[in-house]
Amino acid sequence: MCPSELHRSLVGCPPHHPLPPPGTPGNLPLAGLRQLPGLGVEAERKTIMENQETEQCCSARSEAKKRTCECRYKATKRSEEFQAELQKRLNRAIGQLNGVKSMIDDNRYCGDVLTQLSAAESAVHTVSEMLLRNHLETCVTERVRQGDSEVIDEAMQLIKRFAR
Repeated sequence: MCPSELHRSLVGCPPHHPLPPPGTPGNLPLAGLRQLPGLGVEAERKTIMENQETEQCCSARSEAKKRTCECRYKATKRSEEFQAELQKRLNRAIGQLNGVKSMIDDNRYCGDVLTQLSAAESAVHTVSEMLLRNHLETCVTERVRQGDSEVIDEAMQLIKRFAR
């Protein structure tokens, strides 16, 4: 039995080997690990264990049968100032969206509602830009320094998503 999809891809468990139910700790047959470019056996072991922790976290947090979260966390904490600024901007956007709901309930003029929606979208977009910049300056930079070039593909996908 493979302990995770990641383990299956790293070690090469056959696809017909079943995965354990989410939250079930599996044994890590580390002898079969293949070294990935830039990663040693210890790094692979850590990756597999992190994946298992993610599965356990998701199964514990998800009430539905289907897991919907990845439960990944930043390696470095966001500063309190940055966190406060994000919260302030998100609260502003939430307030604007609540205003839009009230305007729709009051049957207000469409142009006015659309103007408020545009302001809310702009506020959320600003938060996205702030987070993307922080991600590039911290998470991506740290992972590239560790030799993980796959993070560049992830960063490119995020940039494409928010460049629209």
